[in-house]
Amino acid sequence: MSIFDSFYAKLQAKYVLIFILTGTAALYFVYDNLLIASDILLNARPSVKPRVNEAHNGWTSILGCPLPEVDPWEPEDIKFVGKPPDKIKECNIVKNATSMLENGNLWVNLTGNSENTSCSYRCLNYKSDNAASPGAWIPYKEPGPAKVICDWVDVECKEGKTTEYRQIHSQIYTSEASNLTRHRYNVYILGLDAISHSQFHRTMPKTAYFLENEMNGINFKHLSKVGYNSVPNQMAALFGQKFTTVRHAPQGYPLFNMSNPYFCKRKHSKDEQYIGFVYNDLGFQTAHIDDMLPLVQVYPNCQGFGFAHTNHSTVPLSAAMKDKQFKKAVLNDSCKEEFHLSVEFFEAYIKAKTPEAKFAFTMLTGPGHDKLDDPYRYDDYFYRWLRKIRNDIDDAFLLVWSDHGHHFGPFYPTNHGQTDTRNAMLTVVLPKKLRETPLHPVVQNLRQNSITLVSQYDMFPTLLDLATADFYSSDSFTKQLTLQNYQKLNNRIREVHGDSLLRPLTHRTPTCAGLGIPFIFCLCRWPLFTPKDEAELKKVVINDLPPVLNAFIKSIGAEDECEQYKVNEKKAIEVYEVATNLVNPTSRMIRSKFSITAYNGKLPFHLQVFFELTTNGTVSLAGRIHRYDTGWASGRCRVDEYEQHFCYCKSPPKKCKGR
Repeated sequence: MSIFDSFYAKLQAKYVLIFILTGTAALYFVYDNLLIASDILLNARPSVKPRVNEAHNGWTSILGCPLPEVDPWEPEDIKFVGKPPDKIKECNIVKNATSMLENGNLWVNLTGNSENTSCSYRCLNYKSDNAASPGAWIPYKEPGPAKVICDWVDVECKEGKTTEYRQIHSQIYTSEASNLTRHRYNVYILGLDAISHSQFHRTMPKTAYFLENEMNGINFKHLSKVGYNSVPNQMAALFGQKFTTVRHAPQGYPLFNMSNPYFCKRKHSKDEQYIGFVYNDLGFQTAHIDDMLPLVQVYPNCQGFGFAHTNHSTVPLSAAMKDKQFKKAVLNDSCKEEFHLSVEFFEAYIKAKTPEAKFAFTMLTGPGHDKLDDPYRYDDYFYRWLRKIRNDIDDAFLLVWSDHGHHFGPFYPTNHGQTDTRNAMLTVVLPKKLRETPLHPVVQNLRQNSITLVSQYDMFPTLLDLATADFYSSDSFTKQLTLQNYQKLNNRIREVHGDSLLRPLTHRTPTCAGLGIPFIFCLCRWPLFTPKDEAELKKVVINDLPPVLNAFIKSIGAEDECEQYKVNEKKAIEVYEVATNLVNPTSRMIRSKFSITAYNGKLPFHLQVFFELTTNGTVSLAGRIHRYDTGWASGRCRVDEYEQHFCYCKSPPKKCKGR
């Protein structure tokens, strides 16, 4: 057995629950006083165990949490997730001239070029979280070098009016290093957008092995997302606030609105409890490293900060990439993708000798956001890159993290896909001194917490703790910090919705209801089976659900913006019962899958709804709806993300790419 076989031993799941179904709509509802005594078949998909006790024996409460056991190499998933490519496509680098930036000195080698070739360079300055400010072009004088006093420099060589060479280089420009002794660890986040825990181990096994074995990284198996896409999950980590609305939930689950009512309506201020500001307050250098625009706080059409919110950023790079000729010259001709340049900038930041400790939030979309099999192509790259910088992170916490799993495409609606999308990835690599002290309470706490349910709400207090905790005192990590503790550490903190993963979590209930994770994003899973009264329940779906959906659209004043719905009876309708005990012990929860259309006959499309049905026939939603085969952008005539999923705009706005 190889080291990979032993390290990634396959897990045998007892039950796999599918909360959200494929291409057509899925819903949950509660129906009273219907207890059946015999066993019947579950969903026919092989990933779901075929029998369950209908008499409620051994059922788990809806307020409990049966955690899924996931096999990243499940054979039936191969047709969706793909296999490693037999051969990586080769690329020929185009070289007309060579430029290099080293220690602030720019060198351009014109050997072999025409006498008429001339080169110039300019700084690309960081202006705001959505814009750069290019400097004036400066002629390059041979033999060089030219002194560069900025992070990003654009180099161009022309023969006459024809551009023969274009390249961009990066560095971390700071004032001269001092002899100041740092007393804080560096904190680096390497974010891989939309790569789940399972997908990471399946498609990037070399990288995972290196982190978890050679670097003793602590792998968190049950990190649950708290919102649909990047925005509510990344923002939960960066701001410590709730950036999603929950207006419908099963009994026992919390209802809440966005805790920042001004999000996307006005610019963020310098008083925000943004984690970068917290680190700046504490004397850290900060960086926001991405490989696309807009950044998460601006996406899709929000205002963001409107100013440079960190000391260093990749915004100048991404802004320059809007020029197609520039992008072709810099990327295609050099066999690179944009995220490669972002990683190079991240590496320069890690290696920069600064008197201050450093914090970096890095989020890369290129390696795995669009296709499930994309990360296979980048496994060796990240494996070798991490090996190269391993000694440079001896004084740092490295958090390899994702915001959520894959949430579109044919795998997403499947049984395993619905677990995958909820299960974000987190591996914590400790500073060398702590790696070599396995009995340190931080190490012990992290290992214990890595096997329980945690959420993206825990990321913000963990980052706060990393910036402020006394790692030299073992007594510092025996109990959790309260909001009042955090406010004493930094007065910009106004709310915290999770707990530091560096400290014991024994004080809290590890369930979605207990941790404030919305039910429809909950990682906990319950088994399913087909109820005997399936035909009667389908009638409830057809007759009683559309009025509830339309009533909600009316309640938010969106009748003029959003279509009215009805169930498409010509399409298949599936109904399943969820084997869980509800708050009302005589109630039952049902999930259905169906197609829906508008009253005007347009847009037959598929969506998912959760709802409860009482004995008197009242239908109440238990969560917002999901749509699988229509663009989520079709709801963006509404600002609130929760409302966007309910709405199919009569005049859909333009779609936005990414995240």
